[in-house]
Formats: sequence, structure tokens, C-alpha cells
Amino acid sequence: AALAVVSTLENVGKGKVIGTHDGHFHCDECLAVGLLKLLPEFESALVLRTREPGLLQQCDIVVDVGGIYEAASRRFDHHQRGFEETMTELSRRTKLSSAGLTYRHFGREILERALAARGGATAQHVDALFARLYTSFVEHIDGIDNGLEAFYDSGEARYEVSTSLSRRVGRLNPGWNESDVDVDARFGRAVRLCVAEFLECLDDSLARWLPARDVTARAVADGGPVIALETYCPWESHIFALEPVPGETKYVVYRVADDTFRVHAVPVREGSFTSRLPLPEPWRGLRDDALSTLVAIPGCIFVHASGFIGGARSREAALALAHKALATASSS
Repeated sequence: AALAVVSTLENVGKGKVIGTHDGHFHCDECLAVGLLKLLPEFESALVLRTREPGLLQQCDIVVDVGGIYEAASRRFDHHQRGFEETMTELSRRTKLSSAGLTYRHFGREILERALAARGGATAQHVDALFARLYTSFVEHIDGIDNGLEAFYDSGEARYEVSTSLSRRVGRLNPGWNESDVDVDARFGRAVRLCVAEFLECLDDSLARWLPARDVTARAVADGGPVIALETYCPWESHIFALEPVPGETKYVVYRVADDTFRVHAVPVREGSFTSRLPLPEPWRGLRDDALSTLVAIPGCIFVHASGFIGGARSREAALALAHKALATASSS
């Protein structure tokens, strides 16, 4: 959509107006404006950059300025005293910026339109994508803008830093030794940069992440401690949300490129190197005949020294290896 940035409403005609502050710009309001411009209601809207209350009152929607968060009146600022909003609906604890506030109220509509363009959207897909795009893209912009460290004191990650977008936006601001700079034009470049990267993240989620979720959902539908994927996909970011009984799934079986199979121990949480139930210690580091003889299952290939993964030459052997690991754990 075209992006016209103005500093006054004189001689601009009728039409929707998005308000935000002037001066030094940041990634959060650039993304907020860019997200709004993805919607039919605002795709032709002017962007007014000002801190003048009288002008902001004339705007149809205001982000990152004004000292008010009120969805009904379309005011989305986060700087006011006492503001502590987080994306509680996703169980997130990062304080929202104007990017997160805009995404909270308009993100689902953006995602519904993107899914519809690919043939249709289910409510489950929209909800899954809404959470995915927040945690993998929008949340870290919230965190950085609010000056929050990426990790809590406990070492737990507060948000995932998936891009240095905030820094790239910052570099578009006029330097201390620059003069005669068209700041509004630079702001326009920053908005386009933010929305382009958001759309790249969305496209990746639609093309790769969401199909992997569907594959994983079919595998876990019947529950149980061992599941088998119909085809390999990146399952780890989905299984914790999809397994019928939290913590139930212990092993995932799938085919790899050389037509052998893997038995992968599910980690305690996404990204962790600690497994819920590692493959038994006596198996670790063994290969081929030595492993097959020990477990009495023909066609075994290996078990990793840490016990997080093993291999077999057939689906049947991989499933047998997983169930043998469960039996060994329950008898010990």
C-alpha cells in the first residue's frame, strides 16, 4: 500500500488518518503503522507524525503517543504511568509496546486475510498463527522497546530475538552529524522495512510452520507415549501445544532422507537439550549389530551417546525400539 507521511492535516483532503509521534522513530510504531496499512480500512490512510493533541484527536487511530490505551477509541499507547499490559491471552509476560497492542487487536484480521488468500482459514489455524507470529516476531520488538532484557534473572528466556530489526530501524534515524534530512521519508522507509519483514515471517509460517503443525496434529490425535509422523517435519514447536495429555509423548518416530528412521526423545520444553525420557543408558553409544543384539531388535543403527535420539533401518524397528525404551524405563 502507498505510504504518505505528513506533519499537518492542512490541505490533505478526506480519508483515514493514522497518528503517531514525530521526531526519533522506533521499531514498534513503524511496525504498528505497517500492520495497520495491511488492512483494507487503513491501506490508503495518511500517516500523521505529531505530538500535538489537537491534531491527534482528529486521527482515526493513534499508536505510540497520547498516553492512552483504549481499544474502543482506537488509542494504542504504552508510555503512560501504570501501563503493564502483556499478552496474557497467550500466557506471555513481556510488556506490550504499540506493536504488540496493534497486533493484539488487528493481528487476527491480518492473518485471516493471509490464510484466505491461500484457500481458506480455520479458527484453529488463525489462533495457532497468532501465537506463532507474536512469540517469534512481535514480542521481541515489545521487549526491546520497553527496555526489557531477553532473559529473566532465572536464565529463562523472556522473548526470542529472531531479527535485529529494531537496530536496523534505529539506523534510519538521522545521525548526530546529518542535516537537512527528510525525517518523514526515513520513517516511511522504516515502516516498509518492518512490514516487509513481518510478511516474510508470516509467509514462512504459512508455507512451512503451519503444514508441520497439521502433520504433528494428525500424529498425536490418538495420544500415547510414542507417535509416528507420516512424513518428517519440524515437530518440536507444535507437540507441546497439541499432545492430548501434557507431558505424555516421550518419543517421536519419523523417516529421514536416506529412508531410515529415527526415534527422537521429546525434550522437556522446546529448544531444551534435556529429554523427558532419554533412551536407556546401556544403549547409548552402541551401533548396528552390537545395539541390535543388546535390545533384541534387528535393524538398529545407533543410539546417540546422550540418549536423545536413535536410528533404525525400518519403521517397525524404530517403533519397537521406542516401545522397548518405555518398557525398560517402567521396569527400572
